[in-house]
Amino acid sequence: MPPEAELGDSEVVQVVRDGYDAVAENYLSYAGQAEGHPRHSWLDELLARLAPASRILELGCGPGVPTALRVVSAGHRLVGVDLSPRQIELARRHAPDAEFINTDMLKLSFEASSFDAVVAFYSIIHVPRRHYAALFERIHHWLRPDGWLLASFGTGNSSGWLEEDLLGLGAANWTNSYDPATTERLLLDAHLLPKKAIELTQDEPTGPERWFYVLARNSRND
Repeated sequence: MPPEAELGDSEVVQVVRDGYDAVAENYLSYAGQAEGHPRHSWLDELLARLAPASRILELGCGPGVPTALRVVSAGHRLVGVDLSPRQIELARRHAPDAEFINTDMLKLSFEASSFDAVVAFYSIIHVPRRHYAALFERIHHWLRPDGWLLASFGTGNSSGWLEEDLLGLGAANWTNSYDPATTERLLLDAHLLPKKAIELTQDEPTGPERWFYVLARNSRND
């Protein structure tokens, strides 16, 4: 792992936004061709638990594929959020039946019980972990009673590091995470009860990566 680089909130936003803007087309190609990727089976498991025409929030929607497109193709309603203007532009092109918002997920505001599920693949790692507890509380607030959170988290205990070449796509980015036990405790504190939580290794263009996947149920209403 590269040396730690704990940044301020505005610095993180700039690095992450600029990084995903810079690799937008390359990331689209990567995301669209990731056959056999674990996120597909995890998303299938979530969708199997939802009623028809459920409303889903995706935090870090990227270019709209594969998640947003698969969700709307299954007959659900999706609101996608991404920090990168270029990613949002691509998402609107590739999943035109979804709604997309270009903003920082920490600045989102929704009414209580607005969504049946929240999905966050490979995005919360780009939020400074000092905000995880508050973000999880917001997700709990946005979810309907017994709604679902599906998310992937890092497994290392680091306050942040700069990735010089994210996924080998040609631009820098910034990542941080807690160890899985701490992440799970913070989810429980926010009344998000993990029903399935697994560490797994997945192959990426730059080599194997370790991730912590969680499917959690909103355990009570506010």
